[in-house]
Amino acid sequence: MRPPVADHLKSPMISNRPTTAQILSTPRVGERCLITAGPEEEWELRKNYRHFIVDEKKMALTNDGLFSHCLPLRRNIKATDGVMDAPYCLAMDEAENRLHVQKALMMNLLGAEL
Repeated sequence: MRPPVADHLKSPMISNRPTTAQILSTPRVGERCLITAGPEEEWELRKNYRHFIVDEKKMALTNDGLFSHCLPLRRNIKATDGVMDAPYCLAMDEAENRLHVQKALMMNLLGAEL
């Protein structure tokens, strides 16, 4: 059974090169990429940063950490298939919640009674 998300919502630690000690103590892992380019240009930008991918090895170092991403996510570039399909991945739940919020916002903007 997945632990309550509220247990994991403490102050964030942001790092582009986390230490093993930081990974071991983190309750939640998120990925954020600021590269936007075409496939060829992106490869040139990404090839030196392959260590940024979130994989099972990094997740195994956490203290039963959860993986979070707002989606869309390109598998095996930002996170491995194993991470995305694992029970500790919150990405699909997060995307579903965002969908419902967006629908409610649209209805409100259109003047619908909720």
